[in-house]
Amino acid sequence: MTSYELRPTLILGTGINQLRTNLVDLASGRIVVIGRHGPDRELLPKLLARSFYEFNTDTPPGWSPVTFVAIDPAGSWKSLKTGADRLQACPEITIIGGASDETGPLGDAKSSGERIGTDLGECKAEAPKGVILDLSGYSPADKRKFVGSFLRTFCRARRQGGRALVHVFIDGAELFAQKSPNPSLIKQQQERCAHAVARFVARAKALGIGATVISPRFDAVDEGVAGRCDTFFIFDQEDGDTSLKRWLHVQSKDWPSLPPMACHYHHGKTNQLVCLGE
Repeated sequence: MTSYELRPTLILGTGINQLRTNLVDLASGRIVVIGRHGPDRELLPKLLARSFYEFNTDTPPGWSPVTFVAIDPAGSWKSLKTGADRLQACPEITIIGGASDETGPLGDAKSSGERIGTDLGECKAEAPKGVILDLSGYSPADKRKFVGSFLRTFCRARRQGGRALVHVFIDGAELFAQKSPNPSLIKQQQERCAHAVARFVARAKALGIGATVISPRFDAVDEGVAGRCDTFFIFDQEDGDTSLKRWLHVQSKDWPSLPPMACHYHHGKTNQLVCLGE
């Protein structure tokens, strides 16, 4: 994924396999970004968020404005506001939580998730162009409590409130909706959060919400979450993720061995893997 271009058609990759896709289709879709840590894998979700931000800043006539919410468990998304990721800065993003909190301490995870989910879902005030929920100050247990409460109340408020298109990024999805509960953690708490994430992804499109799920491996995420998505950006998976191959109906002999900087794109409508370059 060595090149990109924004608005209103997002262009990714190089050469004859260059991907040109309608930005609104991406914003309203259900996307998985799968791959081990690497510069391009970490850049892609922020590139999508930057695209939605720019589209919201200057919305063409007849198009719906797009805002985004990024659930950020590690505090790495704040660089999007300052422009430290090879992308232009997004100064009108609001950061909630973490060391850069602009709205005050988050406080109790469950009640904060409910409060913020309601506020963002109802959009009583003028909607920000983007929101980053920095959960880096929470323990893993509190991160799950926050995310479960946030997604439940956000959907409830969206059902009762406005319908402007919004896209939610769930980074570190294996923490919030892991396929197999961690035996050293409270099983009920893990299952409750995973259920909230799966229900959110299942209901998202009907509520005018797009969603991107981000994880190093497809088989680390609950099938009720990743299995509901129809657009995949795949980095450096090689031959190991059998659940992803099975979901995409790709035979082992046809599965590409991806170099660390390569990206493949797959959409359920075409059932084809397209290489976006290295």
